[in-house]
Formats: sequence, C-alpha cells, structure tokens
Amino acid sequence: MKAWPRVMLSEICTSAQRFTTPTPGEIYRQLGVRLWGEGAYERENIDGADTKYANFNRIATNDLVVNKIWARNGAVAIATQEQADTYVSTEFPTFVLDHQRIDPRWMRLLTKWRGFWSACDEKAQGTSGKNRIKPSQFLSIAIPLPPLAEQQALVVRLDALAEKTRQLEAHLEAAEHDVDALLRAYIFHPPGEQPQKRPMSELLSQRQPDVAVNMATQYRFAGVYSFGRGVFASVVKSGSDFAYDRLSRVRTGDFIYPKLMAWEGALGVVPEECDGMVVSPEFPVFSVNTDAVLPEVLDIYFRTPEVWPALAKLSGGTNLRRRRLQPSNFLNYEVPVPSMATQFKLREIAKHAKALKAKHAAIRAANAALLPAMLERVFAQKPKGDDCAR
Repeated sequence: MKAWPRVMLSEICTSAQRFTTPTPGEIYRQLGVRLWGEGAYERENIDGADTKYANFNRIATNDLVVNKIWARNGAVAIATQEQADTYVSTEFPTFVLDHQRIDPRWMRLLTKWRGFWSACDEKAQGTSGKNRIKPSQFLSIAIPLPPLAEQQALVVRLDALAEKTRQLEAHLEAAEHDVDALLRAYIFHPPGEQPQKRPMSELLSQRQPDVAVNMATQYRFAGVYSFGRGVFASVVKSGSDFAYDRLSRVRTGDFIYPKLMAWEGALGVVPEECDGMVVSPEFPVFSVNTDAVLPEVLDIYFRTPEVWPALAKLSGGTNLRRRRLQPSNFLNYEVPVPSMATQFKLREIAKHAKALKAKHAAIRAANAALLPAMLERVFAQKPKGDDCAR
C-alpha cells in the first residue's frame, strides 16, 4: 500500500459555530459519541431548563464531533444525516470538514483506526480534567490524506468489506437463533408428549456455604451474566478483600444464580471450566436431581427470555434494580419437564449446538479482526520525506 502525505486536522477542519442559548421549556435532541470508533448516537432529549451549560452547539450532517474526555478512547465521530439538528454541549468540540480535500466517509474510517485513537491519547496525556483533549491539540493530529478520488475509491472498497462482515455476523446470529429455538422446542413442545410441570424443589437441593474464608487465601470467583448468557469465570480475590466469612464451592452441573439479578436472566448451570470456583452467599447454590432432570434442560430453560418476567414477579423488593429472588420463592417455581428419553435427545443436540457456537466464536473473532487489519494496512503507512504534519 502506497504512503500518502499527512496533514494536520487544522488544515482541513474549521470550528462549527452554531451556538444557541438553551431556553427553558424547549426540548433539545442530544447527541453522544460512542467509544472505539463506534460512531455517534442520539441520546435522550433534554429540556433547556435542565442543563448546566450556557450554550449548546447545533450539529449538521457530516460534522466531526469530539468527546473531550473520551477522545483518547476513540470517542470521535462523523454525524449522519439523521443526526442533523441535534445538539451537543461545549464538552463536544465540533468541526466542519473541507469537502474539497477530505471525504467525510474517509474521516469516518479514520475514527475507527487504532492509530487515530493512539494519536488522540497522546495529545490528551498530561492535560487537566480527566485528560481532556483541547481543540487545539486535537487539530494538531496528522492524518493520512490521499487525493479525493483515491479516498472515495478506497471508501467504497472498505465499506463493501464492512458490509460483508455485517452479513456474516447476521448469518451466524440467524443460525444460532434457529439452534436455540430447536433446543427450547424440546422443553416447551417436545414431540409426541406433554411435558409435566414440576416445582424446582423436586429438581434441586440447596447447599449451604461450605468454605471457611482464610484472610491469606486467594479465591477464584464464578459469576453469572444477565440476559441468559450463563456462568463465567470472574475475578480472583484475597480473603482479606471482602467481608464474607463463608463462601460456596461450585461444581460442574450445579445450578446457581445471584439473588439480585436473577429476574434479569442471570441464572445458569456451572460449566466444566468453572468447576471448583467459589461464589458469595448472595449466590444460592443447588445440586441438580439428575434422576428427574438433566442440568442442560434447566440451563436452556432459564436462558429463555420469555421466562424472566415470571421470575421478576417472584423477586421481592420495591426498587426494581434491587429486587432479590429468594431461594424459598424460587423453589416453588414450576418448570415443564419432558420425559427422560427426550431430555437425553436434548443433551445430544445441546452438545452439537455448543460445538457449533464454538466454531462460530472463532469465525467471529477472525471476522471482527478483518476490518481493523485492513484499516491498519491502509492508514499506517509511513509518510515520505517532509510530507508529515507540518
């Protein structure tokens, strides 16, 4: 890939000056900027009476918008047509591009490049106020700038590549959605039978905390993701870092959940990779009665979003975010249990599904790395001679 001249942003950007004084009673659409080159997004509206800022700046299509604090983490974006006439505070310096020299789509791709994030980070180092980047510092960043026609041709090619990666991701998601639907069908609508509803008290036995905490010992904790994403290996903590005097050891096939977030789909079966880890007393731990139900059945059932509202109703507390699902209530909850023959079929399908998702994870990782690698190849060329930032 050829090396192009580099120019400072100050040569191709001018400050956008569309300031307005917020008026109480008037509603303003707000714009935010995501980290790591993920673009701008429309935030919640705000009444002019509710802002602490004396001025808002109105955004136009193709403006370059910078988050002062988080520019070092890639919070720089090009505003889309749909985001025109939104507003930002003075914490978001905004610039108009010289379209005779730079295509906004080229700048958008630059905001997704790690090298650009690093340049923003270098300029923000040592400044006051949470490493804010000053507009003058931002404008001193040098970017690769080929002729406009070359920019446009490369943008078309890179956008086509990005679209291919999106299509692949959509294909993987659709395949996994179908697999999950098949697994759930064996629980909710098993072929040729009517599943029997049974209380969890017949399927699980609660175990009490069985690990006495030693202040000098390191403990590897397990956690449970919300929204049906299962059990995972969490942090390592010293016994001196928490107040609990007892913990629970979990084993492969145990069923666990955090009392606080169970209503949000944070329940699951302990996988092999988490065997022997510990959880706090805020995580009830249950042994599964495998004569009645296989752990895979419970894991699939409680990953189902349609199940979570019923758990929310069982969770006590007046504050939505602080509602707890107590074991006594959970053990009264009834689940459909198909025949053991159907459960063993489900286990085999679940094994194939797990292998498929592992392959998909590898494909996703390679797919996610493709565009960043191409951006690095396109943008990271060393400039020739004195073509670097002047």
